Amino acid sequence: MTLGAWKTFPELNLLNLNGEDMTTEAQESASANSSKQIKRKRKAKSISIDAVTTSSQSDWVYILITMLMSGPRTDIDELTVRSCLLQALSTYLGDHGAAIAIDILAIGVDVSAAGSRRPSAYIRVANEDAEAVVAGISSFAGSSSVQAMSVKRWSVWLAALVAGSDGQELFQMTAEAT
Repeated sequence: MTLGAWKTFPELNLLNLNGEDMTTEAQESASANSSKQIKRKRKAKSISIDAVTTSSQSDWVYILITMLMSGPRTDIDELTVRSCLLQALSTYLGDHGAAIAIDILAIGVDVSAAGSRRPSAYIRVANEDAEAVVAGISSFAGSSSVQAMSVKRWSVWLAALVAGSDGQELFQMTAEAT
């Protein structure tokens, strides 16, 4: 069915508000509108929009923290790390700091260039909480077993955090911790 061809139905009458028959007037105005629409469609130009997307910032930040122990011990467990982080964040930000979600990815021993061995942990926090966590860790005053904590490195890419190796250091630390 083309736009210009109309079928008439004698049993169907269009009436206006006054009750007058509007069937022929409605058909004429409809055919006039359809011819205008055809002209508009022909005049319309297609617009092409080229969109360029870039990768957005990561949702997570990975942080490598090292701890200075009170005694000669170099082993540490997840509970000690979590309690020290909770103490540091609640001291720095109160209840808001205690509510920050932290994932402990690996716990192990970090060997420095001087040969000293310190317990360390890889943690993951939400990107919007990263600066608060780094500041809270830096302001940690110490506990009975851990004298101090420091942020060694942090990055949005875990592979960049485990710099100097192909990433196997992360799995070796996990194996040492168990």
